[in-house]
Amino acid sequence: TKADWPDGVHHIGEGRDVSASRGAYQPRSGDWLLDGLPQPHFLSDEFDVEAGQVWLRAAGGADLVGGVSAQLRGDAVRMLGALFGNSTKIQASAESLYVSVANVLTFDKNASVWEGDGARLLQADKIQILPAANDLQATGNVLASLVNPSAVAADESVMKDVSLTGDRLLVQGSPTMQLRLAGEGIIQAKGEGGRTIGGDLLIIRFSEDGGWDSMEVVTQVVMSDPMGTGRGDRLEYAGDTGEVIIYGTPITPGVFYATPIIPGMPPPPLVPPVPATFVNDQGIEVRDPKALRLLWDDGSLSITAMQSGTTQIIRLRRK
Repeated sequence: TKADWPDGVHHIGEGRDVSASRGAYQPRSGDWLLDGLPQPHFLSDEFDVEAGQVWLRAAGGADLVGGVSAQLRGDAVRMLGALFGNSTKIQASAESLYVSVANVLTFDKNASVWEGDGARLLQADKIQILPAANDLQATGNVLASLVNPSAVAADESVMKDVSLTGDRLLVQGSPTMQLRLAGEGIIQAKGEGGRTIGGDLLIIRFSEDGGWDSMEVVTQVVMSDPMGTGRGDRLEYAGDTGEVIIYGTPITPGVFYATPIIPGMPPPPLVPPVPATFVNDQGIEVRDPKALRLLWDDGSLSITAMQSGTTQIIRLRRK
């Protein structure tokens, strides 16, 4: 028989403190449904959250639905704090939250995680936080707004205050913090005329103080900047100097085809090597088969080749 507690429910156990103004026990499943006003309150080592309804599952997990507002705590804050500039006040919201027996937090539908004043923000269709593994996974319409405290240049275009968009994001907090953004990842420096870099995979490695140690963008790289456009197979950004290196396709022995060879059929077209190129705002194209080093100094751009004698100036086009 279903049992109702209309005068309030308070449950403490398994590292959780849950209270609500009303509760109902479901005998068929062994679950508890907590609801009513004020909203149910769920407190654990990892978060302090309110939701429209809380389902305490007999198997040990919990589903929170009807709008979720959470203040993260403990290991979740220590892991995400490095991503958000070592912030100690991190909040989260979503339409629903599932808490597993192992305290994995899955914020689903219109999920957001942000630090105190919202200057650093992560939004996605779904955000999963794994405190024990120091990992975070975000999928679907990912948008992240980050501040790079280690950016050396006063120019906002040099990766100081950025937004990232993509389809899948993974933050790994151990042994060092690393962010991986896949699915046509794009990073854009904020401010008028900010730099935009895109590629199939974007990797940011963080230093212990919360700044950026380095950034790498892989495959079909395009960098747009007020001073021109760079393209290549891979891009590296050094957080301590602001230096950008665009690499061409690595030159390795052998012949590479666009598709597998089928016996008895004409061979498919060769995969052409991708050089590192940069076309400046005056229409001058600089090309190197290995790599180009781009350095911004007080707003002036200098370009050098990684190997002497390999750089070519291709053409000059009049506007």
